[in-house]
Amino acid sequence: MKTLGEIAKQKWVAEKLRERGYSKEEIKKFRETIACPRCGQGFLSFPEGWGWLSHLSNCSKPKP
Repeated sequence: MKTLGEIAKQKWVAEKLRERGYSKEEIKKFRETIACPRCGQGFLSFPEGWGWLSHLSNCSKPKP
């Protein structure tokens, strides 16, 4: 099974984030940090779970 770091680098993830209004810079930050680029929530605690995608789909918090 792939790790979240490997999944984050896949093309479809960037496409999903663009559909949800994330900028190129935010997508790059997510790929580098494996954290929400808007609120800073880290996702390494559930590397094989899909809660990160749900969070990114619904996060409306401003950047810290």
